[in-house]
Amino acid sequence: MSNKNKSIFITSYKREKILPRLLKKLKKNLDYSQFNKLIILQNGSKKIIKLIKKIDHNIRVIQTNYSNEYSKFSKVNNNVFLGFKKCFEDYNSDFVIHLEDDCLPSYDFLNFFNEIYLRHKTDKKFYAINSFSREFKFKKNFSYSKFIYGIGKGWGIPKTNWIFTRKNLKNILNSNIKKYFDSHLEWEIKRKYYVIMPYRSRVLEIPTNGLNFKIADKNKKFYKDWSKSFLKSNKYLIKKYKYEPLLEYYWRKDCLKYNFFNRKLTYLKSFIRLKLDGISKF
Repeated sequence: MSNKNKSIFITSYKREKILPRLLKKLKKNLDYSQFNKLIILQNGSKKIIKLIKKIDHNIRVIQTNYSNEYSKFSKVNNNVFLGFKKCFEDYNSDFVIHLEDDCLPSYDFLNFFNEIYLRHKTDKKFYAINSFSREFKFKKNFSYSKFIYGIGKGWGIPKTNWIFTRKNLKNILNSNIKKYFDSHLEWEIKRKYYVIMPYRSRVLEIPTNGLNFKIADKNKKFYKDWSKSFLKSNKYLIKKYKYEPLLEYYWRKDCLKYNFFNRKLTYLKSFIRLKLDGISKF
């Protein structure tokens, strides 16, 4: 058991050139020493484990291997569940971040999570912190806000939300749902909670022809905007993060500002959605 109360785990699958790049960038983070580090490594080689330990011998590695009976969804969802379970239940962490191996973190990535978690951890409506964005204004480098949205691309939750998350992840695994955990959890999160997002992105996904993101996508407008938003400098002055309730966010049209009207609207939509789902089963 670790004496550190925060953890970050990375899920990785056969990206032996990209993973070391991520780890080296993460190691430059100001708050790096405050976190337990864990990698859930699917079908990893001895070579990549050696590279991981060379970067930081304290990084823990759990290897996974699945039979052909497992779908790509089940493999991803199992790896995520295993990472959270290990960090919350074995390391006894108060806060845990999940990062995929193709997402580069900014210099203040861990500091952002640290500060925002401490500010909002007592709010029962606070579910998670996301780290992605495509917005860009120099004056808002350290601004953030609350949104009715889902999770993904570098996200973290406090231990108080592990019971809710664990239950839903278990349901996904047991039901063998043909969806990734984030899309399945989205409406459950929207109905009850808010997530926090930075105005400027704290991660940038590397195009790899993976499950969701193709190399050709780097020429699309959304990726160019994302790249512009990402704080990519190796080092910069970290300023105080500023909460701005009226921030606009355009990642997706259904990403709504967290206010009374939008909460009621989302709850109504989720109620209708549940009714329709119930009808479709008969």
